[in-house]
Amino acid sequence: MEKTNKANKTPQLRSFNSAIISSPSVSSAKDRVHSVDPYGFERSKDFDYEAYEELMSEYLVVLTRRSIKWSKLLQGRGRLEKNMKVKRYVRKGVPNEHRGLTWMSASGAQDQLEKNPGYYHSLLDTSKQQHDPKLVENIHTDLNRTFPDNVQFHKTSNPCLQNSLYNVLLAYGHHNPAVGYCQGMNFIAGYLIIITKDEEKSFWLMDALLGRILPDYYTPTMLGLKTDQEVLGELVRTKAPGVWQAMGQHNVLWTLVVSRWFICLYVDVLPVEVRTTHQD
Repeated sequence: MEKTNKANKTPQLRSFNSAIISSPSVSSAKDRVHSVDPYGFERSKDFDYEAYEELMSEYLVVLTRRSIKWSKLLQGRGRLEKNMKVKRYVRKGVPNEHRGLTWMSASGAQDQLEKNPGYYHSLLDTSKQQHDPKLVENIHTDLNRTFPDNVQFHKTSNPCLQNSLYNVLLAYGHHNPAVGYCQGMNFIAGYLIIITKDEEKSFWLMDALLGRILPDYYTPTMLGLKTDQEVLGELVRTKAPGVWQAMGQHNVLWTLVVSRWFICLYVDVLPVEVRTTHQD
C-alpha cells in the first residue's frame, strides 16, 4: 500500500488517472473514462471503453512501478548515461514525465541546444531574415491536417499547438534549406511538441532525427526511406509470405501502402500508446 500511495503522486500515474473518472455514481465505463486521452487525442466512436478500463486497472500498477524505477535511475539528473540498464529500461517504455529528457539526452539534441543558445529563436526573428514565402505557404497548407483528432491542435484550444507547430517547422526549414519542408514532417514535429511541450526542444529533436539519425529520408531522392521500404518488404516476403502473396494477387503496390508509414515515422499510423514505445 505504501508504494501505491507514493506512486499516486507521480506525473505518469496522475496523467493516466486523469483519463478515468473514478465515481461510484457513474455506472458505465464510457461515462467513467474520458473521451480524450492523456495526449489530447479524441477517442474513436468504436473505442472499447470497457476493455480499456479493464486493461488500465492492471496496467497502472506496471506504469507506477516503472515510473518509480526511472525516478531512482535519474535521481533529479538532467542527463542520461548510456548503458545496458538504461537500454533495458527504454525497451520496456519510458514514463511520460521522463520521455522528453530521455529523448533529448540519448539523441544528442540536448548537447546541440546547449551549444547553440538562442539559435532557434534567431531563425524565427524576421528582423534578421525574411521568411521564404514558399516555405510559409507549404507549412500553412498542412497545419489543419495535422492531428485533427487532437484537441490541442484545434484552433479553439488555448493555447493552440498549431502555433508552436508552425514555428518549429518554419525554423527547421530555414535551418536545413536543402530539405525545407516535406509532407510528413508536420506529424513528426507535432508529436514532438506533444511530448516535450517545448518548441525549442522539439526543434532540436527534429534536427537529431532528420539531420543525423535519418539523414537520407527527406532528401530529393529519399534514398534512405526507399531502402527501408524495400527492407521491410523483403522481411514481409520471407516472414509473412501469405501477406505478400495476397498483396500481389490484388495488384497492391507495396510502396503505395508503406510509404506513409515511413514518411511520418509511424506517428500518424500506430495507436498513441504503441507509438510512444515505438519512438522510445
